[in-house]
Amino acid sequence: MRSALAENPIMPGGSDLASVAYLGIVIEASERALAESPFALFEGIAEQAKVETGGAAVYVGLYRAPNGETPATVRILSCAHALPASIADLMAEAQREAGAIQQKAAQHFAALDLGGLEQLRPAPVPHAARPARRSSPPLAVPELSTAPEAAPPATTEPALRAVQSASQPSRGRYERLANAFKAATSDDQRGRIAGELVAAQQSEDALERFYAVNAMVRADAGFFRDALRSAARDADRHVSDLARRALEKLTRAG
Repeated sequence: MRSALAENPIMPGGSDLASVAYLGIVIEASERALAESPFALFEGIAEQAKVETGGAAVYVGLYRAPNGETPATVRILSCAHALPASIADLMAEAQREAGAIQQKAAQHFAALDLGGLEQLRPAPVPHAARPARRSSPPLAVPELSTAPEAAPPATTEPALRAVQSASQPSRGRYERLANAFKAATSDDQRGRIAGELVAAQQSEDALERFYAVNAMVRADAGFFRDALRSAARDADRHVSDLARRALEKLTRAG
């Protein structure tokens, strides 16, 4: 990516990766190369691009080459936004104010002499008699009700519903499950982890199903062969493609 941006034919001077605001990475390879490449590799490329661009929007697209013998091709689309003149003026003014504040903070002031305050003595203040407190009738204590409180009504605001909804599935959790399965020393441990992955593979969330199937492939595709066969018929294309590639790899190895 760095060499492609540095040797940009549109801009003779090239472009810097740190100035990119949007970056699109299109990878076109054979079906075999895509099947042998772990999905985490492409996620790592996207994360590294975000770091080197300082948080740019990075999009990665994977496409299967029509000819299986064609070498892999990488295409890069990038663009950078220039700040408006008003924003540049505002930043310059903020820098000038910050410099003035730093100069004031660096000035030295002599210590304040408070020795004259030691001669001051507070004048005595006579205490006035406290007025008699008027008695007031006792307040009636309301009777406590034993009926249970009603549950608070469900919110109808979309923003509050979004906060109250379940959190998104975590890719790191399923990576830890895959690592724990490979490190397990007993059938009971592997059985408990396999139960969690199979249950997640039946989730209504397509992203969670994808993470679960990916963890099965990473842990032991042969152990989860039946679950992968079921995932190959998943309604989500990404889940079914991942399961089919794993099954094809098992068939070739087998």
